[in-house]
Amino acid sequence: MSGRLRIFLFLIIFLLNSELIAQISYDKISNWLDNSAFQSGEYLKYEVSYGLIKGGEAELRVELDNSGGDWYYHCTAKAHTAGIAAKLFTIRDTYESYINIENGLPVKAIRNIREQAYTYYNEILFRRSDSTLYSLRSGKKKISPKAMDIVAAFYFARRYLFNQGLNKGDTILLLTYFDDKLYDINIRFYKKEKIHTKFGRISVLKFRPIIDNKLFTDENEMEIWFTNDQNFVPIKIQVDLPISKINCRLIKYSGLKNPNNVL
Repeated sequence: MSGRLRIFLFLIIFLLNSELIAQISYDKISNWLDNSAFQSGEYLKYEVSYGLIKGGEAELRVELDNSGGDWYYHCTAKAHTAGIAAKLFTIRDTYESYINIENGLPVKAIRNIREQAYTYYNEILFRRSDSTLYSLRSGKKKISPKAMDIVAAFYFARRYLFNQGLNKGDTILLLTYFDDKLYDINIRFYKKEKIHTKFGRISVLKFRPIIDNKLFTDENEMEIWFTNDQNFVPIKIQVDLPISKINCRLIKYSGLKNPNNVL
């Protein structure tokens, strides 16, 4: 798979094909118990296309899970090839995060992937008490107390950060750990606008990721649109390539916390 497509699939399910640690500024959070963006039962499904050719599907799901007497959000992100692309190569990737309901921080993350003959499985346990994590693959590591896997970071941003009154040019920082290296991913807020979707013309927040990676040298090469409401659902992702565009569009949803918003 090309490097660009890997990065694109990461943004579809807000993942990289590795263990990931994300760190987001907590400065503006005033109420840790507040969660007006999502709930158990939320389901989002996406279709990925290259030009007019369907290439894959992705889905995000939130459920409740009880472990050791405590309840957690069990958030699952899946991506797989479909259509013509599935005849050329196989992707079956699943990422899971178990998130503390009260503060939005993860306690456990799982990566389970299959890409052609290549398979990979890992689990990460977060220990907030001593700011460490334990990886089945690489053992114990010291981390920031704010560290989280990228699935948890996605829901954390929806829950706490997108509702802070963003101004044009504001950025959200994700510090990711990938192949034993740190990568800064800044998601810059560009503007509010209205776009045509399968669900009609809706109001959205437009972001442009700035990735510390040679694969994307132009900030305008990738754009992400979130619904401009209390749900902050990612509704479209677009990547410009020399010949065509890769698009990821929301095609189905259910269980939104605020069903009477823009969707």
